[in-house]
Amino acid sequence: MEVIVMKSILRYLEQLQVTEDQKKVESYIHSLLGDDECGDEINVPEMRREQQDCSRNETGENQQSNFYNEDSMNALLRAISKSQLLASYRLQPNELILIAKICQKTKVHGVQDFNVSEICEMLPGIQDNLDKQYATIVDLIDREILSTPHLQGADYHYDLRALYGTGLKLNGLLWNLILGKDPIKEGLKAFSKGLAKPDSAMDSVLKMIGVLFLHYPELADDFSSSTGACYGRTVNLIFDAYLQALSSSNGAARWKELCKKHKLNTFWQKCLLLIDYYNRETANQVSPATLASLLAKNPRQRKNYIDKLGKDNLLCAKGLIEPHFPVFAV
Repeated sequence: MEVIVMKSILRYLEQLQVTEDQKKVESYIHSLLGDDECGDEINVPEMRREQQDCSRNETGENQQSNFYNEDSMNALLRAISKSQLLASYRLQPNELILIAKICQKTKVHGVQDFNVSEICEMLPGIQDNLDKQYATIVDLIDREILSTPHLQGADYHYDLRALYGTGLKLNGLLWNLILGKDPIKEGLKAFSKGLAKPDSAMDSVLKMIGVLFLHYPELADDFSSSTGACYGRTVNLIFDAYLQALSSSNGAARWKELCKKHKLNTFWQKCLLLIDYYNRETANQVSPATLASLLAKNPRQRKNYIDKLGKDNLLCAKGLIEPHFPVFAV
C-alpha cells in the first residue's frame, strides 16, 4: 500500500509542473491580448482603476499560491505526509517546485546535473542575491535534498568557488523515495526473509544495512577528504527502525546481552554494526571520518564524533574492535 502512495507522489510532482506551465502560458497570452481586446474607445481612468484592481488581485493570488496551484500542492503534501522518510524532509512548496522541475527535466531531456545558477532559476521567489543564493544551496545540501557528487577536497560550507564550480544533483535517496522505493520498508522485508532462513539475526541485520546503501548511493562515497556533507539525519532515522526490528526479533538475545554487558548506547551500536557491515560485506575497513559522516547531522557533530571515535572509543576499550587507526576492523 505504501509503495502505491509513494508512486503517486511522482504523478503529483508532474501535475504541479504542468499546472505551473499552464499558468505561464495563460499569463503570456493575457499579456499579448490585453491591449487588442480593449477596443478603439478606451476610458483611460477606468482602465487604470481596472489595472490597479487586477494588479492587487494578482498580487494576492501570488502571495496565497506562492507560484503554485494550491489544490495540487495540498494533494502532494498529503501524499508526502504518509511516508515517514519523505515527511522528515519538511519540504517547503518552493522546494517541491524545484524537485518537480528537476524530475521534468530528467524525464524529458535526461538531464541530472545542474549548476548553482540553474538550481536558483528553478527555485520560485529566490532573490537575485549571492549571499542568499549561496545560503539556500548549502541548506538544500545539508538537508539531503541536493548532492554534490563531483566535489572533491573542498567543504562547500566555506568554499563558494568550489560549490559554484561543481555540479548538483537531486539526492539519490530522495529520488528513490519519490519513485516509491523505501529503505525502511525494503530493509525490514529483507530482515524478515533472513530470519525465516537459517541466517542469524545479525546476518539479517547486515542485509538490512545493505538495503540502506543500495537505496542511498551517496553513502558509498569516499569520506577521507570531507566535503562537509553529513548524512545522519536520515541514516539515524533508518537505523533506528532497523535496531527496533533487531531488538524485537526472537534471535536478538545475544545482541541484547552484548549491548547490556558493554553498555552500548544506540550510537555505539550503530558504529559496531556499520564496522561489521564494511568488514564482512564490502571487505573494507572503515575510518572514523566515514562513520562520523554517516551518523552526524551537521559538521560540528561530525567533528565531535571523529574525536570520540579516535580518542575515547568505547568499542576499542571493550575489545570489540581492533583499532587499526585510522581504520577499524571487527
